[in-house]
Amino acid sequence: MVHPSRLIELDDMLIDDVWIGVVRKTSIERDLHSLSDEELSNLSSLIELLERLNNLSRFDNPDKLLTDSNLSSRNCEHISRLWHASKLQESKDDWSADVVIGNSRIQKSLYVKITLPIGPHLIEMSVEKFGALRFEVARALQRLESYL
Repeated sequence: MVHPSRLIELDDMLIDDVWIGVVRKTSIERDLHSLSDEELSNLSSLIELLERLNNLSRFDNPDKLLTDSNLSSRNCEHISRLWHASKLQESKDDWSADVVIGNSRIQKSLYVKITLPIGPHLIEMSVEKFGALRFEVARALQRLESYL
């Protein structure tokens, strides 16, 4: 446990920006020159903490990492809310099959398309392509399993 007088208080907007960068695996969308020296010195430890939290599964508990950090309780609560919202969203992101009811092109009417989220990308494909992809993935997994 960190001594209470040494706790760091960071701006929630900075935490949000860093969290978005960590989750999307992109750079922080903020001018780093606008940060104070104290915020800059704590930025690397914040990034490291948020990366470790992002790597947890939704069944893990982030509280241990947060209590071991040197962030204030308000910052820890804010990060915990971000983490839980992100993991809840991850559990909702799943593939889906959608049917296009009508289209200006008649051959596209009643067309079934599969929507598959992969990371930050959303991929749409036909049922035939999805079937081929599913078959190839199953075959690759069987091959990997045979090596074990």
